[in-house]
Amino acid sequence: MKYAIFRKKCFNDVIKKYKVDHKIDLKSWKTNPYIKIKYLYINEISAFVGLIFYKLNISPNTITLANIFFAIVATIIFVFNFESFYILGLLIFFSKNIFDNIDGFIARITNKTSRFGHKLDFFSGIIYYYGVLISLTFHSFFQSKDLNLIYALVLITLSDLFNINKTKNKQFIKNQIKKKFIYKIYNFFNYDGRTTKTDFILLIILLEKKLNDFDFSYYLIILFLIIKLSRNLYSIIK
Repeated sequence: MKYAIFRKKCFNDVIKKYKVDHKIDLKSWKTNPYIKIKYLYINEISAFVGLIFYKLNISPNTITLANIFFAIVATIIFVFNFESFYILGLLIFFSKNIFDNIDGFIARITNKTSRFGHKLDFFSGIIYYYGVLISLTFHSFFQSKDLNLIYALVLITLSDLFNINKTKNKQFIKNQIKKKFIYKIYNFFNYDGRTTKTDFILLIILLEKKLNDFDFSYYLIILFLIIKLSRNLYSIIK
């Protein structure tokens, strides 16, 4: 398959996926200019790298496993404070959707979609979600030397595990849609792994690495903890 054809199909596949799954129109500048700009980068790299994988006949699941490997590498960089490689860690987290787009697209055009592949892709998303949270926490810990941040990370993780399949929490979100202002506040401050929130966290880490007296990440972690514990408290009370 020629690059121009592969690129066009890859672009159309990603655009369709995000419109159906996330209600995001990647063709429009008006709805979210930042997402539009970012996916110009994501899609171009996805098409180029994807064609290489396609010609080498690399399986979609192998691509997903490679994505998980990169997520672990990025997390290790921050957990062990390898400062010489923190730009690499940030770049991996920033570019995580490249392999995420490639594996699904290649699976569909080669008819290699599978239930295992879907679960593996979901697992990859979980690894990146916690990878970013862990990296933010340890970055802040090495800045402040405050052990309470590690405790906060543990509580956030336990809070997320407690929330798995909690129908009351899902109902909470649906109810708050009717109360638009409250819902927007909750949705804005709750870290859920979405691209814009992830990139905001990466920006905070980058700024704090460059500006030693900038310590916003500490308060950001505490805010995430308060939001997630409040969600679970609602579930218990109700």
